[in-house]
Amino acid sequence: MTERISSASRRLALTEENRRWWTLGAMCFALFMIMLDNTVVNVALPSIQRDLDAVEPPGEPSPSSAPPQGEPAPSSAPPDAGPVPSNGRPETEPARA
Repeated sequence: MTERISSASRRLALTEENRRWWTLGAMCFALFMIMLDNTVVNVALPSIQRDLDAVEPPGEPSPSSAPPQGEPAPSSAPPDAGPVPSNGRPETEPARA
């Protein structure tokens, strides 16, 4: 029994062979915690605003709200970039032979 425990602890110990896997696991756990925290905050924001009697300035949506219906989502293209094709990629000139 003691031999099985020591074998398992040796396998889980941080070594040069498994350092990358431990780093990957730590990064995945950190990303999960950030996403969980963000979700909790976005769910709690409306009730926090109600409790504090906070008033939203006009024209500034809360982080969890979607764009109003009828209005397009904000574009990441600069205003002078011209029309953006429906696929979102800039048009390129055909290759010349």
